[in-house]
Amino acid sequence: MLTKPNPASTTLYASAEEMESHAVRFIMAEKNIEREVVNLKVDEMPEEILELNPCQSLPTLF
Repeated sequence: MLTKPNPASTTLYASAEEMESHAVRFIMAEKNIEREVVNLKVDEMPEEILELNPCQSLPTLF
């Protein structure tokens, strides 16, 4: 089971090329949700995304 060092923080793994990622960023900004954004390319996702999201799809929140 994955655990976060700081459960109050949110990390958004997103793609600048995907509309879904833009929608999640917009909603998080509207709701004033603090987040760290990690921009990824869909075809170059690191192994850690597989642990967070077995479907390896973006966006992924953790």
